[in-house]
Amino acid sequence: MDGAPTPEEDFSALSIAERLAHKNWKARVSAYETLVKTFQATPSETDPAFKPYISSPDLLKKMVTDSNVVAQEKGVETVIAFVKFAGETAARTREVVVPALVDKCLGSTRQGTKAKAIELILEYVEVENGAAAIVDDVLPGLNAKQPKAVAGAVSVLKDIIRLYGPVVCPPKSVFKALPKIFAHSDQTVRAEGSQLVQSLYSYVGDAIQPAIAELKPVQIKELTEACEALKAAGKGPGSFKPERITRAGQREREVQEAAGIEEVEAPPEEIDPLQFVSETDVVAKFPPDLYTNLASSKWKDRKTALDDLAAVLTPMQKIKDSPPEFAELVKALAGRMPDANIMCVMAAAACVEGLAKGLGSPFGRYREIIVTPMIDRLKERKQNVTDALGLALDAVFATVTFPDIIGDVLPHLSSKNPQVKEGAVKFLHRCMLSTKTPPAPPQVKPLSEAVASLLADSAEPVRNEAAETLGVFMKIIGERAMNPVLEPLDDIKKTKIKEAFDKAVVKCKVGSAAPPPRAAAPTKPEPSKKKGAAPKRPVEEDAPEVPEKAAAPKLPPKLAAKLGVRLFTPEDAEGKIEELIPSGIRTDFGDANWKTRLAALDEMTAWLEGGIVEDVESELVVRFLAKKGWSEKNFQVSGKLYGILCLLAERAPTFGKASAALAIPHLTEKLGDLKLKKPAGDTLMLFAEKTSLSFVFSQSYDPLTKQKAPKVIADATAWMKDALTEFGIAGLSLRAFIEYLKNALKNSNAAVRSSATNTLVTLKLFAGSAVKDFLDDLNPQLMATIDKEFEKVEGQAAPVPARTQADVSPVTATGGTSKAADPMEELYPRVDIDRLLSGTTILVDSKSDAWKSRKEGLEKLQGLLEANKRFKPTLGDIGQVLKARVLDQNKLVQALALDIIARIATGMNKPFEKYTRIFAVPVATVLADQKAPIRTSAMATLTAMATACESIDSLVHGLAAALEVQNPMQRSTLLGWLVDWFKDHPPTTANSLSDFAAPTILCLDDRSAEVRKAAQGLLPYLIQNIGYDAVVKETNPLKPASRSAILPMLQALKPSGSTSAPVPASAPNLESDAAPSAPAKAKLTGVSRPIAKAPSNPTSSRPESRAESEIDATGSGKLPVKSKLTALKRPGAIPAPAAKGTPSTPTSSGTPAPFSGSNPEMKKARLSKDAGRWIIENGPVRKDLADFLQSQMENQTSKDLSQLLFSQEHNAVNDWVSGMTIIGDCYSHTLAGDERYGPTNEDMKAILIANADLAL
Repeated sequence: MDGAPTPEEDFSALSIAERLAHKNWKARVSAYETLVKTFQATPSETDPAFKPYISSPDLLKKMVTDSNVVAQEKGVETVIAFVKFAGETAARTREVVVPALVDKCLGSTRQGTKAKAIELILEYVEVENGAAAIVDDVLPGLNAKQPKAVAGAVSVLKDIIRLYGPVVCPPKSVFKALPKIFAHSDQTVRAEGSQLVQSLYSYVGDAIQPAIAELKPVQIKELTEACEALKAAGKGPGSFKPERITRAGQREREVQEAAGIEEVEAPPEEIDPLQFVSETDVVAKFPPDLYTNLASSKWKDRKTALDDLAAVLTPMQKIKDSPPEFAELVKALAGRMPDANIMCVMAAAACVEGLAKGLGSPFGRYREIIVTPMIDRLKERKQNVTDALGLALDAVFATVTFPDIIGDVLPHLSSKNPQVKEGAVKFLHRCMLSTKTPPAPPQVKPLSEAVASLLADSAEPVRNEAAETLGVFMKIIGERAMNPVLEPLDDIKKTKIKEAFDKAVVKCKVGSAAPPPRAAAPTKPEPSKKKGAAPKRPVEEDAPEVPEKAAAPKLPPKLAAKLGVRLFTPEDAEGKIEELIPSGIRTDFGDANWKTRLAALDEMTAWLEGGIVEDVESELVVRFLAKKGWSEKNFQVSGKLYGILCLLAERAPTFGKASAALAIPHLTEKLGDLKLKKPAGDTLMLFAEKTSLSFVFSQSYDPLTKQKAPKVIADATAWMKDALTEFGIAGLSLRAFIEYLKNALKNSNAAVRSSATNTLVTLKLFAGSAVKDFLDDLNPQLMATIDKEFEKVEGQAAPVPARTQADVSPVTATGGTSKAADPMEELYPRVDIDRLLSGTTILVDSKSDAWKSRKEGLEKLQGLLEANKRFKPTLGDIGQVLKARVLDQNKLVQALALDIIARIATGMNKPFEKYTRIFAVPVATVLADQKAPIRTSAMATLTAMATACESIDSLVHGLAAALEVQNPMQRSTLLGWLVDWFKDHPPTTANSLSDFAAPTILCLDDRSAEVRKAAQGLLPYLIQNIGYDAVVKETNPLKPASRSAILPMLQALKPSGSTSAPVPASAPNLESDAAPSAPAKAKLTGVSRPIAKAPSNPTSSRPESRAESEIDATGSGKLPVKSKLTALKRPGAIPAPAAKGTPSTPTSSGTPAPFSGSNPEMKKARLSKDAGRWIIENGPVRKDLADFLQSQMENQTSKDLSQLLFSQEHNAVNDWVSGMTIIGDCYSHTLAGDERYGPTNEDMKAILIANADLAL
C-alpha cells in the first residue's frame, strides 16, 4: 500500500509523466484527473495530446492495471476519455489494453472498476468499427481461475451482443464458447450465460439451436423455455435493435442527414440461421447401401434407407455443397415421390426439406428435378402427406426466386385432379406471401389469367384459394395491372378478391415488376492485333525465341524494337555483350564492393554519352544490366542503373518495347522500395512516353498479381494512379486495367484496397461511372466505399494529360474525334437499335390496336434497351412508332414510351439532336395531362433529351410551338421545367432562345395566374440571351391594356448597362406604316383576350389617361388592310383617316368580312412553323390541335365566325356548319366580283389568299 503524502505536498507542480510514474497513488490519481480534462478539451481526434499514448500503449495498460484499486478505477476512466476523444486512431491500442482489462478489471471487487472496464471495452468496439477482434481478446477470460472474472467476461460478451447486434459482432465465435460457459461450476457464470443466450436469441432466433445442442438436456430445456417466454413477450427474433453504433455507422448517418435523407424504420431483418454454423460434409455420412435400398422393391427397405438419410439431413446444419452427389440424390428422392407407400413419400419429403434448408441457394439448381414430382403427389388425400410435401416445397422455394418457380407451378393449375390444383394454388399463395422478388412482366398475364380461371372451378376450396391468391397477387403488382383480369368477373368474385387484397401482407414491393431477363449484350469481336500492340505477358528471358531469331535478320533493328520483337536469344546475347561492353566495365560491375560497382556504372554512363548511345543496341545493354543489376542490394547503385535505362530510353533509337519489357517487371517491384520508389517510377514514366502506357501496364499486371508483398502492390497501384493523371487513358486497355484493380480491391490488405480505390476514382474521372459496372462481384461494404469516393469527385473534370505516348496517335491522346478516343467503346460497344429489333415482333406489337399488345411490345423494347446501354445514332422505324405512342390513350403505354425515349437519348448522347424534332412537341404535349405521374415522366424525358444533347438548343423550336397551345397546365408545367433547366444550365449561345420570345409574351397575357407566374420566371433568361429590345418588340401586337401591364415587368428586368431607351406604353408604333414594303414576320399565333366593344356613340369620350396612347393614335380608326396590326383592329372603333400611301378599307355597311389581314408573310410563318403539326395519322383530331387552330383563327377572323366554328354549346355541330357556310359563301361571292364585305374585290381576294391555310 502506498504511503500517504504529506499534507503540504502539491503534485500539480510535477509534470504528467512524472506523476504517472510516481510511487504515491494520489500523485497518479492527480495525473489521471489532469489527463481526463486534457482529453476532453482537445479540439479534434488528431490532437498532439493523444500521440504519446497511441505510440506507447503500455502507458494505458499501466493505468488500467494500477496496483491501487482507487487509482485503477480512475485510470480506467482516463482510458475511456482517451478512446472516446481520440476516436478511431485509438483502436491501435486495443490489443494491449483489452487483454489487461480482462485480466485485471473484469474480476475486480469494486463494481465501479468493473462497470467502467465494460464501458471501455464497448468504446473500443465503437472506434474499431467491429467487435470480432475484441471478442477474441475477451474469450481467454473464460479460462480465468476466479469465477467472478469469468462472469465478467461473459457479461462483456452479453453487452456487446445486446448493444451492437450480430452485424458488428458476428456471433460465430461466441456460439463456440457457449458449451464452456454452461459447463462452468459457478452458478453466476451460468446465469450470465443464460442472459447471453437470450440476447443472442432476440437477434438471431433459431440460429442459436445448433450452438446449444451440446448442452445438458436440462439446460437446453431451461434455455428453450426462456426463449419461448421472450417470444411470447414480444422480444423474440428481430425484436432487438442495436442501441449503439460504430464510428463508421455514425459517419454514414451524418452523410444521410446532410443529404436530407430521412431514416425510415426498416422491418426486422431476417437472419439466415446457417450463416453462423460451420459447414458439414453429409455425403460422408450417407449409408453405404443407400441407393440400393432406395430402389428396392420392399417398402421397408426403402423406408429404412429414407429414415437413415433423414437422420443425416434433417438436423439444423450448414451442408457442404457437393453437386455430383446431390444431383444423383435429388433424382433418387424425386423417384420416391410417386411411391405407393405414403410413409416413404413423407420420409422422402422430409429428406428434401432438410437438404434444401441445409444447402440453401445452391439447392436451386435441382428445382426442376424435384418440384414437379412433389406437386403431382399433392393428389394424395392424407393430410399428413400433403403437409410434409408442403413443407418440402416451401423449403425448395426458399432457395430460388418467385419468377423461377412460376414455370413449374403454372401447368398444375390446369390439372384435371382437384387436389393437385388446390395444392398448387396453395403453394403459389404461400410463395407470393413470402417472396421479395416480383414476377417478370411477361409472367404477369399468364399467371393472373391461370389463377383467375380457377375462380370458376367446381371445387369450392380451389375457388376460395384462387380468390385469396389473386388478392395477394394484386398487392404485389398493383391494382391497375390487375384491372384487365378483374373486368370480366362478377361482383361477388371481385368482392372476395378485394377482401383478400385488403388483408394481404406481402414482403415484395407493391406495384413493382421485375425487369425482363437481361438480354445478352452482343459480344464485341476481338480486334485484330496491330503491329504495335503490346503483348499481354512480359516476354521471359529464358523463353524459347526460335521464331524471333529466325525473323531477326528480316527486320531492321529500329523496326524490331518498335514492334517489341527481340533480336537476340539469351545465348546469342552473351557473346554480343562481351563484344559490345568494355571489359573493365563488365569486370567492375560484378565486383563485391558496391563502390566499385557504382564507379563501373559511372564509367558506363560516360561511355554511352560519349557518342555510343545513338548507335548501341539497347537490348544488349539492358540484358547486361539485368543479369546482375536486378539483384542489386545497394540503392545508390540501383539509382545509377535506372539512370542508364533512362538514358537509353531518351537517346537510343533502338530502344523500344523489347528492351522495356526486360526492365518493367523489376522496376514495378522496386516501386515498393522507399529509397528507389521515385527513380523507378520516373523510369517507368519515361518508358510509357517512349512506348505507351498500355504496354507498361500490361507488363506490370502479371508480376504484380504474383507479388506477395502488400506494400509493393499498394505503391505500384498508386504509381498507376499518377500515370493516369500524366497520360490519360488514351490507348489504354480498360478491361485489363479494371480486372487488375478488381483483384487489388479483393486483397486482404487495407493499404492495397485503399490504393486501388483511389486509382479507380482517377479512372472514373476519365471513363465515367460506368467502370463500376464491372465490379459487381465485390462485397457490398467495399462497393459502398467506392460509391462514396465516386460521389466526392462527381462533376469534377478529368485532368488534362501532360505527357504524350509514342505509340498513341496525337488525335487520340488529345481527345479528338478518333474512334479510339471514346473510352467507353471498349467497355460498352454501341449497338444499332434496328439490329436489336430485327427478328422480333416489337414494331408490329407497338402498332397494334390492342393496348395490351402495344404494352408488351414496348416492354420488350425496354428490356433490350436495359441490356444495351449505348446506341448508334440511327433510330429507324421505331422513331415514328414511339412518337405515336407518346400520345397513346393508355397511360401505361404512354409511360413506357416516355421511358424508352429517355433511355435512347441517354444511350445516344449528342447525336440524339437530330431526333429531337420528332419527339420535342409530342413529349411537351404530354405535359397537359391531368395525372401528375405522367407529367413527371414527360419532364424526366425532356431532361434526359436535353442532357444527352448537352444543351436545349435543338429542342427550342419544338418547345416554343408547344408553348403556343392555350392549355394552362401544359404551359405552366413546360415553363416551370424550362426555368428549372436554365437554373443549372444557363444558355451559352447568343440568340438561341429567340423562338421562345413570342410565346412567352403571350403566356404573360394568359388568363391563368400559374402560367403568367411561370412565364415571368423565364423572362430573365430570355432578356439575357436575346436582348431586352428583342423581347419588348414582341409586345407590339398585344392589346394596349395587356402591353401596359407587361412592359413594367420587362423594364424591371432591363439590364443596367443597356443603351436603348425604355419603350413606354404610350409610344406610337408606326413600324408598318413607315416601311409598308418591308415584309413583316408577324408572330401572332397566340390568342388575345377579347376586348370590350367601343361605345355606340361615336362622340363619347374615353378616359383621359388613354388620350395619348398608341391605340388612340393609330388604332381608333380603320387600320390599313396590310398593316401589321390588322389582326388586332377593334370592332366598332371610331373611323379615322387612313394612313397616307395605303389603300383604305371602308367600314362595311353590309355583311361583315369573315377574314381580316392580307399579309402573306403571316401565312408563310404559319406554314413553315406548323406544317408538321397537322399530319394526323389516325383517330379523331386532338383537343390541343383544335385549341391551337382556334388561337390562330381568333386573330384573323371575325368574332361571330370564331364563335360559330369553335362553339361549345349543345348545337355545336349546327354552329360549325353555319360557320363553314359563311366561309364558303365569302369565297364564292368574292370570286363572283361581289364587294358586299367592304374592301374592294382585289383587296378581298388578297385577304382570302392570305388566310387560305386557316380555311382549309
